[in-house]
Order: sequence, then structure tokens, then C-alpha cells
Amino acid sequence: MRRVTIVGHQSMLDQVMTVLQRLEILQIDDIDESLPSEDLSFSSRSVTGSDALLQLEEQAARVRSALDVLDKHFRKPAGLIETFAGTRFAVSESDYRRWSETEEHTLPAVSQAQQLRDRLLELQAQQRSVSEDIELLRPWRGLDVPADEIQDTRLFRIQLGEVTGRALDQLSEDLSAVSGAAGFAVISQASDVCSILLYYPKKLEEQLLIPLRRAEWRPAALPPVIGTVAQTIDMLEERLKAIAAEQDEVIQAIGTLVDERLALYAREDELRNRIEREQVKELLGFTQRLFVIRGWARRKDVETLNSAMAEVSPAIVVEDESPRPGELHPVDIENPPVIEPFEVVTRVAGLPMPHSLDPTPYLAPFFLIFFGMALGDAGYGIVLSIISLWLVKRVNAVGLGLKLLHMLAICGIGAVAAGVLTGSWFGDLFGLPPLWLNPMENPLPMLILSVALGMIQILTGLAIKGYDKIRNGQLVDAICDELMWIIFLIGLVMMLVAGSMSQWPQVAVVARYLAIGGGAGLIMTQGRHQKNPIKRLFSGVLSLYGLSGYMSDALSYSRLLALGMSGGVIGMVINDMGRRLLAIPLVGWIIAIALLVVGHLLNLLINLISAYVHSSRLQYVEFFTKFLEAGGKAFRPLAERHRYLVVKPDTASSEK
Repeated sequence: MRRVTIVGHQSMLDQVMTVLQRLEILQIDDIDESLPSEDLSFSSRSVTGSDALLQLEEQAARVRSALDVLDKHFRKPAGLIETFAGTRFAVSESDYRRWSETEEHTLPAVSQAQQLRDRLLELQAQQRSVSEDIELLRPWRGLDVPADEIQDTRLFRIQLGEVTGRALDQLSEDLSAVSGAAGFAVISQASDVCSILLYYPKKLEEQLLIPLRRAEWRPAALPPVIGTVAQTIDMLEERLKAIAAEQDEVIQAIGTLVDERLALYAREDELRNRIEREQVKELLGFTQRLFVIRGWARRKDVETLNSAMAEVSPAIVVEDESPRPGELHPVDIENPPVIEPFEVVTRVAGLPMPHSLDPTPYLAPFFLIFFGMALGDAGYGIVLSIISLWLVKRVNAVGLGLKLLHMLAICGIGAVAAGVLTGSWFGDLFGLPPLWLNPMENPLPMLILSVALGMIQILTGLAIKGYDKIRNGQLVDAICDELMWIIFLIGLVMMLVAGSMSQWPQVAVVARYLAIGGGAGLIMTQGRHQKNPIKRLFSGVLSLYGLSGYMSDALSYSRLLALGMSGGVIGMVINDMGRRLLAIPLVGWIIAIALLVVGHLLNLLINLISAYVHSSRLQYVEFFTKFLEAGGKAFRPLAERHRYLVVKPDTASSEK
């Protein structure tokens, strides 16, 4: 990684930022944090101010609003695949540039979508209002006189209102007791509420306050009524139908904009990328006429960066230098194509520190073997590889998602190999013999293999740690710590193996010397930091207790046998159930096939999760702890980012 400084005239800043974003090779740092205090101090401010940023954010919000309208009414519900993997749309680079760089192609669609959305909101508000009016009038539908004719006379008060149903009889008695001229007519009754027309002499109004309060009398507040209530309800229902019809027309009009969705996605992405460029400008340094960019670039990209800036203007100055002593630079791990998918495992654990080694090349073969043993079925491996490669095309995966699918496709090959060796093809569905052994009949060799592979990975981790120390000038520490443990552990393992190989007595002799030599080396060196000789000796002896940790780590790999056997047993049970169903006349074979397909797919899914989780766990707990110093900050260059699109070269045709 190289520290890069770019200096140029402010008039070229926008062009420089655009080129840098498309190149995706420079991580830009805050000028105040990256510039040493003894160097020249720059003002940290954006020459464009906040107006341009606010304008871009407003434009992006309008485009997003248009997309929300389309997605609400014309986006297919996400299926299982889309829910977990997401879906991106592939577009050619020329189409992306044509759609995104100006408002010419998207402004009409955005404006129309906004107008249609506003009209739809108005119609929805009208629909709610009319529906509420209908609900208020529905209890009064039986009122067969025009509502505007229900008015007080000179002597009588006439009102519409509601009382509780349980108080209806008592109210009738109370009104009769006060005056024979007072009464009510029930218009409707629903649940515990009665809608009534109440009439009584005005002079008796005070005497009726208590009876009405006891009946929980509430005067009705009706919306405007034209003619009778029934006629008004009919008119309002016709209005609802008209509103619904207009809503359908508006939604159909929105549907005409569906073909503009990709262009809107492209425009939104471009606006978001411009917003990021404007925000990054806040990290730059400025003089009266110049801008200064400080950041990081990979060593291999420095020449490309120089060429690109020279094309913008020969007056732009680009300087690169090595990181200063103690300066922590961002970390970017790069590996060959066959190893690159396994970076998923590394990135989940955390990137290594700048001075540490990338563990991906070392974990890849182990992860492949462990995953294959844990899944342990050739049929499942074939299905996993096919589905993973299909998903790569189906969802246009990018980034870690793409790497994960490629890793699963590769690991499927490992499962095929394990299944062929153990004779597992969808359990015992085909009854093919194993090329090596059947762990169901003889699990001990598989257990020994699992633990042996674990010990090999543990020793590999120690060797990597030793190499890393030598690389950083810590030769003595590498010999005293890692090398002594490697010799000691190899000696103990050889002694264990020699116990069952009496025909090779010389192996036991060599193993004994290695174990004694390694153990003695640990006793003499592990307390080397202690000044007191007694403490030094005691620390060395106590260090041998670390053997229990290594043995525990090695035994942890026995889970590979358990996982492989559990999947195999479940597969055999599914096959046995399918064979029993074949005895059912006529439809037995149909039910059996359905059971086999569904059962094995579920078994594959369960064992896929287990294989991935436990294979990863072995890397994180048993392997990485031996050498990896995590905590590095990821290299995040200024880049074009796309939420829904995958921009492909023009040779690739656009597809949805």
C-alpha cells in the first residue's frame, strides 16, 4: 500500500473526482488526520459549499420517490431467493451512462410519477372521507324523511341521537312519566347502541336532562345529507365507485412508467455517487487556488493513477511514498481466482493488521476439505455446486455475495470427493460402494483422519506464526515459541502413532527424541523474559500446560465425523421411508418421489448450514488464534456504488 498525494488547480477538481470514482483505486483520507503536523497546513473546506450537495440530495429524493411509487404498485413480491440473495439488474455501461448522467431521460418519468402519486394520495384521502361519511350515515338509513326536514317546531324539540340499548326501556318509561307528549322512534339498533329520533316539548327540557344522561344520550353529528339518508348513502357509494375507477386509471398510468425503472435506478445511483463525491470533498485540503488529496492506493495501481491524472491535465502532481514508521495503512487482501472466494471466511473474522499475513491462502484448502467431510455426500455436493452457479447468474451477485456463491460451488466439489470416498450418494439411495470406507460401518478411521487433519492445521498455524515473526525480524522468538512447540507436538504425535506400529521401532526412537527435545526447549525458553532464574524455570515448566489446549483443539475436529455421519443417517432414513411408500398401489411412486425430493433438499439445507458454520468455527477458534492478528481497516476506495444494478461491459446485453 502506498501513501498518495494529488495536487492540482481547483478548476479541475470535479473532473479529478469523477475519474477517481470510476477508477476505484484511491481511498481518500481526511487531510487534517493524514497530513503530519510539521507539514504545511491546508484549509479543510469544500469549494462547492453545501448548495450543490443539497441540490443533489433533493434530486435523489425525487427519483427515489418515483421508484417508490413504481415499486409499491408494480414490483413482484420477493421470493425465497430474492429475500436471501437479493436481485440486481444487469445493464450495459453505455446504457447506464446514457440514463444516469443527465436528467433528460428520467425527468419526464420523475415528474409524471410525482403527479400521479399526488393524485393517488388525493383520491385516497377522498376515499377515506367518503367511507367515513357512509359509516356515520349507515345507522340512519331507515330514516325515511329528508334529514333537512327534521327541525324543531315552535313547541317541540326534535333531535337525532344515540343511546345505549340496555337503557332503551327505562328511557321510554322516564319519558312517559314526564309527559305523554315526549317519546322516541328507533331508527336502528346495533350491538349496544340504538339510533333514535327523540321528540319532547321544549318546556320539559330541564326535566329530561337526568333521564337522557342515564341513557347516555349523544346527539348525532351527521355529514351533509341530500334528500333522505338512504339516497345520500347511495350517492356516496357511487362516488366511492368513481374514486376506485379513477384510482385504477392512475395505477394504470403508473404502470406505463415501469419500462423506465432501470433508467431511474441508474439515475439514482449516479446521484448517490455524486453526493458521495461532494461529501468526500470535505476531506480535502485547499489553498487559494489549489486542492490537495491525500489517500492510499495499492502499489500495483499507482501507475494507473499517474496515467489517469496525466490525461486529466499534465499540471496535476501525483506523489506516492511508503507508509511512515508506525503508520497503519488500510488493508486489502488479494488472492488468485481459485482462492479469492474463501476471502468471505477471512472478512467475517476481520481483516489482518497491516503487518500480519493474509490467512486466506492457508485456510482455503482446509476449509474445502472440512466442508466436504461435514457435508459428506456426493449427490448433495453436485446439487450445491449447480444451484450456487445458477444463483450467480440468477441474482447477478456482486461483492461478498458473489464470492460466497463461488465458494459454495467449490466446496460442493469437496463434498463430491468425500461422498465418492465414503459411498454416499443421497445417502444410500443408489447403493454405490465406497472407494475408501463406509463410516457407518467403521467410523474409527474417519475419526482418526479428522483429528489428524486438525493437528496438521494447528501445526500449520504455528508455522505461519513463526514465519510471520521471522519476516518481522523476530527470529529468536520464532525459534523459542513456535518451532519448539512444533517439534514437541510432532514428537508426541509420532510417539502415539509408533505405539501402533511395532514393526517400525526406529520411529518411536525419533519420536521420543523430538518430544524430549521440544519439551526441554520449551522449559528453557518460555521463561526467558523472567530475570529470576527460578521464575524462569518455573515459567518454562508451566508452559507445558499449553499442551492441553492443543490437544483440546485437535479433538475439536472430531465434529467433522459427527456432522458427516448425521447427514448420512438422515439421508438413509429418508430413503427407507421412500422405499416403504413404493408399496402403496398406483400413487406410491409419486408420493415416494415427492418425499425423496423434499426430504433430501431439506437435509441438504440443514447440513449445508452446519457444514459452513462448523468449518468456519474451526478456522476462527482453532486456526486463526494461532497466528492471526485481526483488526485491520478495510481498504475502501472512492468508487461507483450500485444498489440495484450490475453495470457490465457493452459486449454484455442488458437484461432484466
